[in-house]
Amino acid sequence: MNTRRKAVLALLMALSWVASTAGVALAGLGGGAETEQNRFSWHPSITTSTVADDNTLLESSHSNSDFGIFITPRIELAYQGRWFDLGADLGADIRRYIDNSSPSDEFARLSGWAELGVLPGFTMRFANDYVPSSVDLASPEDHAANLVQTNRTIADFRYWSEVPSDGEITLSLQGVRLFSESFATEVAGNGIDDGFRSEYWEGSLVGEYQTPLVDRLSGFVRTNLRFRSFDDNSIGDFGDLAVVVGIRTDWFENLEFEMSGGYGLYFVRNGTVLRLSFQNQNVFDIIGNAFAETTVRFGVEHHFGERNAVEVALFSSRLDNKTWDSGVNYYAGVEANIRRQLSRRTQVELGYRYWRNAGDYSTDDFSLNQLLLTFTYRR
Repeated sequence: MNTRRKAVLALLMALSWVASTAGVALAGLGGGAETEQNRFSWHPSITTSTVADDNTLLESSHSNSDFGIFITPRIELAYQGRWFDLGADLGADIRRYIDNSSPSDEFARLSGWAELGVLPGFTMRFANDYVPSSVDLASPEDHAANLVQTNRTIADFRYWSEVPSDGEITLSLQGVRLFSESFATEVAGNGIDDGFRSEYWEGSLVGEYQTPLVDRLSGFVRTNLRFRSFDDNSIGDFGDLAVVVGIRTDWFENLEFEMSGGYGLYFVRNGTVLRLSFQNQNVFDIIGNAFAETTVRFGVEHHFGERNAVEVALFSSRLDNKTWDSGVNYYAGVEANIRRQLSRRTQVELGYRYWRNAGDYSTDDFSLNQLLLTFTYRR
């Protein structure tokens, strides 16, 4: 990270810290969170986490246990006009470990967007997200050792309309430009690149038609045409056309069902939520690798009154690299969380994660145990 970028990032984080801290202070003094007939809103927040991590570098040697403190100041701003919406989410992500300096880092989380509703059924959305992104799909997506700062600019055009026989049609055209800071990674066909930068254009055109079949049962057809073009890594370029046929129903009061490229169940009863999903799909990382991913996930969440909740999830996934011969990678694990709402604005959460990565090449296999105690205040 060069000196200039360090200075800019430090300034942005300082501004977000001051803004969120001042917002929290004003909120505590009774300052209003909404003005001008509720068109403008602002919500400052701050999250602090204490973490115990037995593999901070996500390495097979498993020899770098450590304790850390994560701090995330943030302020959310929004303005709702008659035919447009504006918003910003300004924050920082500061992570510090006691002994191991390598995963300690700071990231900016700065997002802004504008959404315009010019014509009935037609919306335009423009956004820019200067946020950290995960590098390896087989590692925890929010772990410090798996994050790199990226900037993503998005233009999205959507159209929705009813059609004869109670059908609906939705069209979406999206363009994306992404670039990242430099980081060390293995690039297909080039070995290890210590100064790799992810820079690419991406576009997609999605169309969906949905129509009623019988009472409370609908069928749909969805097509998705997309492409990605890298500036300096043509092996990561791709074009993809997918056609999905599926059904949706809410036949049962507490059950929603959708079947297309995967299978999912969502069930709620007496404060208990059950989630079961199975998916087989093509996924892509920011380096340029394309994978065939098969994932199974099962989760249970139970609410004890209005303030307490317990959640447990088990997952397993298979990643088959289609870009180059890096073998098949597997990961599985369990996540458990206990949450208590201390007040309308304050929450405490105790979380545990076990993650196991194993594949055809044992050099990048690892396991992880992570325990977090997190306090959140949001105005």
